[in-house]
Amino acid sequence: MVFTQVNSVPLCATLSIFFVDPGEHAMVLGGTEWEDGMRTARKKKRVGRPRSPERRPVLAARVPEQFHAQILASAAISGRNASEELMARAQQSYEWEAARGTVNAMLAEAKRITARAQKVALEQTLQERGYTKVQGIEGAAWLEPGVSASRWIFANIDPIVLQKMLDRAAMRALELAGVKS
Repeated sequence: MVFTQVNSVPLCATLSIFFVDPGEHAMVLGGTEWEDGMRTARKKKRVGRPRSPERRPVLAARVPEQFHAQILASAAISGRNASEELMARAQQSYEWEAARGTVNAMLAEAKRITARAQKVALEQTLQERGYTKVQGIEGAAWLEPGVSASRWIFANIDPIVLQKMLDRAAMRALELAGVKS
């Protein structure tokens, strides 16, 4: 865009006449001191480092001097600045936390499988050695070889528990016979 004088007469007495070239460098050709201050001969350059194309939020924290020194030392070793080092370490802690959750789940499953395998192996060993398994209402008992299960039950059982066992056995027998109670 070009502003010029017409027949060597300014278009307006207070209007500055200036020329702007395609590179956006302004050349003031005339005008008041105030108008000259408003325009520059060249576009001002930005000072400082260029902005990152991706804007990220800032997270600031006060840390002990010893921690600050550790971060700076590890940043120097890894070739990162302090902010990058903190981000990398924070991200790593989240990854480790997720991995630890997976490992804990695997350990829990391994413990469950191991406990079941130990129980099966123990029961098999007891049977091989002649022990007798007696199932009760609230669990099972293993009787030594040579001990009669029925005698032991009647000698050691609480009468109320015995009655419950007999009632359950009777109900089960009726169900198997097809009789509705």
